Amino acid sequence: MYLDQRGVKILKMIVNDPSVSGKELEQTLGLSRKQISYSLGKINDYLKKNGFEEIKWLKTGRFLVSLAVIREYQSEDSKTAEYTYVLSDEERYSWLTLRLLCHTEELSTYHFTDELKISKNTLMSDLKRVQEIMKSYGLELNYDRKRGYVVYGEEYDKRGLIIQALRENLNIPGGEERFAVVYHIKQTELEQLKSDIKEIEEKLSVCYADERMKEFPYILAFLLRQIRNGCLLQNLPESCRHVIGTKEYMVMSSFCMKHGIDSEKEKIFFTMQLQISK
Repeated sequence: MYLDQRGVKILKMIVNDPSVSGKELEQTLGLSRKQISYSLGKINDYLKKNGFEEIKWLKTGRFLVSLAVIREYQSEDSKTAEYTYVLSDEERYSWLTLRLLCHTEELSTYHFTDELKISKNTLMSDLKRVQEIMKSYGLELNYDRKRGYVVYGEEYDKRGLIIQALRENLNIPGGEERFAVVYHIKQTELEQLKSDIKEIEEKLSVCYADERMKEFPYILAFLLRQIRNGCLLQNLPESCRHVIGTKEYMVMSSFCMKHGIDSEKEKIFFTMQLQISK
């Protein structure tokens, strides 16, 4: 079975830039949504015939593509890291923790075993350890037949663990490349956030260390996605309110307004992250 020219173009565009949206495909190729959907069906028939998992078109407009498909069909000049690095036990726990806390689509066992290249038995063992980690943050990991894996607890506690896991993942070889593929984080988004941070530095007359400049854009990106996905802070410890009225609070209030955030709790939380990152 072979793909037609249109199918090949669409497949290449998706695997070369997994963050591309269906709308962007329509605009770039001059096709309708119906035409993209038809070709995607043909592409998935082709992938299944060759032993690969289907590409899923999510409600968000993005595509969910397995790493195996990306490795097989990505153009040589577009390839990022080859993911030959084998994660340690602790690094797997960290990766799973972040995936479970920050996914918007339903995740199956296959997603985890495919991404981590581990057996189902190893995954089950890893998830038990992840449950213990989450419990230490006051969170509970459960499996629901309809919703898949669900993490219960306060958003404030979830974010604390998200940031910790994020920092750990950035120290894993190929971590940033994995973020680009799995979380669809575009370089343009990171560059804009780096520009925002530079502006914050100027306003506060500070200069962040290289290590902080590497992680802070990702922290902001993940926090903004949490908010866009409806994961909002409901409660904050009273001790956090001391940041109100500080120069950092005023600067981060401007940042929040720029990104359409008007919640005082969110402004406080972003200010706390700024202070920690200084």
